[in-house]
Amino acid sequence: MLSTSLPVNFEVPFNFHAVKITAMGSENAGNKGTLEIQRSTDGGTSWSTIGTIPNALTSTDYDNTTEETLDIGKFLAQGRQLLRARASYTYENAGGVEETVNSSYVYIGSSVTKTSLRLELVTNYEQPMNAYDVNNNANPFSVTYSVYGSVQKTHYIKIDNGTPITYVYDASVDSVNKTVSANTASYMTHGVHKVETWLECEDGLGNTLKSDILINRFMVVNENTSGADFTKPYLLLQNVDSTITNFVQTEIAEYAVYNPSGENINVAFLLTTYSEDYETQKPEEYFRLETIVVPNTPNKLLTTIEIENEDEGTEILKYDTYFRVRRITDTANTDFMNESTGEKSYYVIVDNSNAMTPVSGATFLMNPKVRNNNEANPLRILNAKNNNAEVESVWTNADLINGTWVTAEDNQKVL
Repeated sequence: MLSTSLPVNFEVPFNFHAVKITAMGSENAGNKGTLEIQRSTDGGTSWSTIGTIPNALTSTDYDNTTEETLDIGKFLAQGRQLLRARASYTYENAGGVEETVNSSYVYIGSSVTKTSLRLELVTNYEQPMNAYDVNNNANPFSVTYSVYGSVQKTHYIKIDNGTPITYVYDASVDSVNKTVSANTASYMTHGVHKVETWLECEDGLGNTLKSDILINRFMVVNENTSGADFTKPYLLLQNVDSTITNFVQTEIAEYAVYNPSGENINVAFLLTTYSEDYETQKPEEYFRLETIVVPNTPNKLLTTIEIENEDEGTEILKYDTYFRVRRITDTANTDFMNESTGEKSYYVIVDNSNAMTPVSGATFLMNPKVRNNNEANPLRILNAKNNNAEVESVWTNADLINGTWVTAEDNQKVL
């Protein structure tokens, strides 16, 4: 089940003036301001201090309208609440004694509600949709999502880059299953159809919050589609992660395949350097995982990306990579993603800021975490230090399918 939700942050603009009185009048004292935040859950009858941020605000002149934004999301409680804040600063008076000056309380919006605003796909994306029922009546394109969040929210659904369909949910609706049915004939043509969906709501300060976009793909079977190849298999790729942390196990995507013949499909997932054309330019491969996929079965691409820094004198904080999916047969190696979605690659950042890359210099690396062989031929050993070139090997009394390679308790594959 795929889901998306808003981040837990709440940025509020403040304008702060620390003032001192002089013989010439008042002027900017320049002192830093400490912010105190209070919350009420009983309509303002009682208040409690929930957070203090020392030296959070920079003092400006009276005529300076520059605002300073602070994220106070970590102080919010679940549900509806009233929030107010005040600033204070400390100064030394004429007698050399430190004194503290407090501002009056400023209310943050009319009220603030913290809720889990998220979407989850309910429809089984791995199962193909039929354009016609058993009585040869046309079916609509229909998908169902669970919508969560106890705020007024708008649900956007865009099919095949068309005009978004919108639904508005009242704040009293904390969770609801919504089935979206589209009767447009173009949505039921034979092949893969993409659905993008997201939620938007107001933050109470005049701003609009938008969730991540959930991207799902569905297979429609329609033998009446003119010019379609009804023997062709398709890839159903769901939500490729745009940022992956180096050397940390990550769910990069979910996927399934459709094959009218019912046969399993050998699929290779890759992360490579940039190239306009994979076949002719042969980009460097950072990662390759080959697997045998059973049609109409949901799968997760759960793995560890391990890119080593070949230049020990240079600190690399991120790698720019390109996600590709290939379909491999005895006679061909084709771009499975492009022939299914029309897209050759997705840009993916591999975050290396944690600097967990091992020291470079090895001439051979057999990597148990990403398994440097494949399901179709588990005795084929690939060298991750040489663009996954095959290394000649001889095995005796080794069962690399059910034994030898095992999954440990932390879900890492080990030899």
